[in-house]
Amino acid sequence: MRLHRQFTLQTDHLWPLVVLVAFGCLAALIPIDQVDFWWHMAIGRDIVALRSIPRVSNHSWALPPNTPFIYGSWLSELVLYGLHVLGGIPLIVLVRNLLLIGAYGLVGVEARRRSGSWRLAALAIGCGGMMALNNISVRPQMFAWVLFALTALLVGAFRAGQIGPRWLLLVPALMVLWTNLHGTFALGLGVLGLTAGGETLAWLLARTRQGAVYRLRWLWLTTIVSGLAIFCNPRGVAIIDFVQNLVGHPAAQQFGGEWQPPDLLRFPGILVPLTLLVGILGWLRRPQHSDITDALVLLAFGWLALSSIRNVIWFGMIAWPIVVGLLAQRKRQPSQRRLRLPFLNYGIAVLLSVPLLLVQPPFKASLALGPAFTGMGASTRDGIYIGAGTPVQAVDWLRQQRLPADTRLFHDMVYGSYLIWALPETRVFVDGRIELYPYDLWLRYREIDRGAHALAGLAELQATHALLSRSGQAKLISVLSASGSDWQQVYADDVAVIFQRTPSAGAQ
Repeated sequence: MRLHRQFTLQTDHLWPLVVLVAFGCLAALIPIDQVDFWWHMAIGRDIVALRSIPRVSNHSWALPPNTPFIYGSWLSELVLYGLHVLGGIPLIVLVRNLLLIGAYGLVGVEARRRSGSWRLAALAIGCGGMMALNNISVRPQMFAWVLFALTALLVGAFRAGQIGPRWLLLVPALMVLWTNLHGTFALGLGVLGLTAGGETLAWLLARTRQGAVYRLRWLWLTTIVSGLAIFCNPRGVAIIDFVQNLVGHPAAQQFGGEWQPPDLLRFPGILVPLTLLVGILGWLRRPQHSDITDALVLLAFGWLALSSIRNVIWFGMIAWPIVVGLLAQRKRQPSQRRLRLPFLNYGIAVLLSVPLLLVQPPFKASLALGPAFTGMGASTRDGIYIGAGTPVQAVDWLRQQRLPADTRLFHDMVYGSYLIWALPETRVFVDGRIELYPYDLWLRYREIDRGAHALAGLAELQATHALLSRSGQAKLISVLSASGSDWQQVYADDVAVIFQRTPSAGAQ
């Protein structure tokens, strides 16, 4: 990449900047979802305490002791805990916000590279960002956003002949880091494999430019070396089992909400077929610019997005630079009478940075926000950053009770993550690691969760306490409240209710 030209902020640069600021402001207001974040940070705490990466899980009383488990995201977990030690929840949220802006900044750069237009780059950032709004919570996946966008940018620029092969040497290094941060490293390998395969197919069909063989050698070499780089992790080849078990677990496919196909009639699922449709129309409008490699990438990631909600974000990041490249009017020449006001542009850029700064920690706490963005509210420590359904007060009450070691706490599945973090001395029933628990255990949980044969099911599990969600387990709360002398309500707040099994029920 040539950097010999002095950069001047032009009016066209303000288009993607405006969209990036708007997207960054909206994303920064979203509180932490409770399903995954807390248990990941707890594992980081365990790594520091043990001075090694655990190979088993002893957090659940429903599983045998020392149940094997692969912590594929160990580096993310360690970083999250380290950030918490340095600056608490606000620092973690700030890092999430910066990573998101950086990733979609790279998406804009890739869109500009393909289309030649900063305005179309703004369109790519906006549309790709809208497809990410349901999947930008704080969790290890956030460390993969920049790696995915940077990999796509490097591979695309090399394929277009805009950078030399030495830049591709970064990709295997990124893959080593990515493998230890999050399981989505498989998507990076997918980008490499699809690109190398598409370029090979184009070469066989004689539809490539001069130098195709040279580029093919480097693309395949980068793909192979990157494939070997994933084994640079503490578990070696076992990392493949980690990904396969995560993706193929039947309970995850059936019960995990983010693993379900998106609703194509609601946001953001409706954007997936619309993106594919706009891409197809772009190819029909300019068939002479059809590209086999881009078609493979678009269709493959489109299929992933149609099969699972959690893949929509990755499809948006890689698809919209391709789409705006098809929408570009390459024959149009820029006006020679363009008004240049660099100082005004810099002033506008500074003004745009103000709202983005105001929504960052700690300034967010001073804003008057709607219920969707206030989390648990200012009355709870760091509550402005924590999802409203997190049972902070209820778990604080449980901690004060000093529950015995043999306590068997049944709870809402989404509470498991926070319990592992905030109440480590009391083991959970289940948590967001769906692949860790047997399928039949999830069936039992679902039956009790819905209130069907709940009393018999809890008795069979020998549960001693129940921490239930008012919003998600109203039926089960009614069943336990009407159980007579078997279960006694001992705590309640606006979020959760706690029941305790009476000694007489246990004896019976």
